[in-house]
Amino acid sequence: RRSNLSVQRDYHPTLGSCGEVRSDIFIQRGSAPEREVVEEIIPLLEVDQVISSSQQAVAVVKIDVQGHEFGVLRGMTKLLGRTTGYPKHIFYEEDPKMIRRSGYKPGACQKLLEAFSYQCQKSGGDILCSKE
Repeated sequence: RRSNLSVQRDYHPTLGSCGEVRSDIFIQRGSAPEREVVEEIIPLLEVDQVISSSQQAVAVVKIDVQGHEFGVLRGMTKLLGRTTGYPKHIFYEEDPKMIRRSGYKPGACQKLLEAFSYQCQKSGGDILCSKE
């Protein structure tokens, strides 16, 4: 027997280098939606763990993690601090509401990147930071 079922899953990662991810699952049967919360353990890696060799050059980084951009940048400070092979351009979105909900402060990403000599410019909620 087949049922008319649609599932939508949204992930909301918690803070930490290896953390729990809460998944909100919305199950639609007929006309009344039901909500079920499921916890999953998903290992997280820092960018510096993945791209550890100074031989691996990185040209562009695009970060889209729904308010957790600062956590990603903290996990790539070795890459940002390189004298060669560092990303010349970093794109990210800054939504103050999502950032606060994730436990970070709006503007922290730009401040961190400027400490590594990046120049940042905003265009709406998107930010491009570049270094030559």
